[in-house]
Amino acid sequence: MKPRTAVATLISYGFSKKEVRKTLLHREPLEALEFIKGSRPKILEKAEKIEEIIKNKLQEKFYPICYKDKYWPKSLKAIKDEPVLLWGKGDIRKLERQVNVAVIGTREPSQYSVEMEKRILKILLEQKCNIISGLALGCDTIAHRETVRNKGVTVAVLPSGIDLPKPETNATLSEEIVETGGFLLSEYPLGHIPEKKNYVERDRIVAALADIVIVIECGMKSGTMHTVNYAVEYDRPILAVAPPKKNLPGDYSGNIFLINEKKAKPIIDKETIMEKILEIKQQKNLN
Repeated sequence: MKPRTAVATLISYGFSKKEVRKTLLHREPLEALEFIKGSRPKILEKAEKIEEIIKNKLQEKFYPICYKDKYWPKSLKAIKDEPVLLWGKGDIRKLERQVNVAVIGTREPSQYSVEMEKRILKILLEQKCNIISGLALGCDTIAHRETVRNKGVTVAVLPSGIDLPKPETNATLSEEIVETGGFLLSEYPLGHIPEKKNYVERDRIVAALADIVIVIECGMKSGTMHTVNYAVEYDRPILAVAPPKKNLPGDYSGNIFLINEKKAKPIIDKETIMEKILEIKQQKNLN
C-alpha cells in the first residue's frame, strides 16, 4: 500500500495532521492501518476503496501526493500545521527547477497596478520563474493569465477541490494553466466546496511555496495581508509595488505599511527584482 492511500484513509476517519504523522512515524502504511484496525474494524476495506478511487482519478490526471512522497514540496515544512496530503493536476516537480514567485494583490486593482503587474510579470517570465497565485479575481487572475499567454509556468493554489476551481469564472483559466505546463494544487479533497477559512488556509500554502512574494496592490484590510503575514512568518523576502506619486486611484495602504515597516522592499526598478531573483538562483544552485 502506498503512503498516500494510508494518509487519505486516516484523514477520511477524521485523524488530524498531527495524528496522521504520529501514526505513520515508525510504521509502514499497511502496518499503520492494521495497528488501528482493532478500534476501526473496516479501515482496511475503506483503504481499498480509496485506492480504487485514486486509480480512477489518475486516469483523469488528478493525483494525490503526501508528505512522505519524493516530490512533496520541502518548502511546506515552514508551515506549523503543514498539510499531509495535497491533490494536484500537472507536474509539481517544476517547483524544484526554478525560482518560485508569488504574485498577489487586490481583487480590484487600479489601472496603474494592472500595468505595473504586467511589467513585473514580463521580467519574471523572462527569467523563467514559476508564478504562484490563488486563482482569485483581480491580481491573481492577471498573474495566471499573463503567464499562460506567454507560455510560462504558473501554479494555482485553490481553496476548493481542484476539480471545482473557484471562482467558477476562472474554470477555463484553470484548464489553460495545466494545458500550458502549469499545475493546480489543493489540500482539500476532490469535490470540496470552500468555506471562508479555506481561503486563509490557502494563503499559507502560497506563501510557503514561494521563494519571493511580490505584492502588487493591497489595502490594510485586504485578504492579501494574510499571505503577507505568512510570508513574514516563513522568512520569505517580500517586494511591494511603490504607490504612484500622482494622486491616482487605488488603495495602496497595505503597500505603504509594508514598506514603511521594512517588511517589504519597494520595487523601484527592474534591478530590484533581478537582484532578488539572482540571489535565490544562487541559493538553489540554479543556472
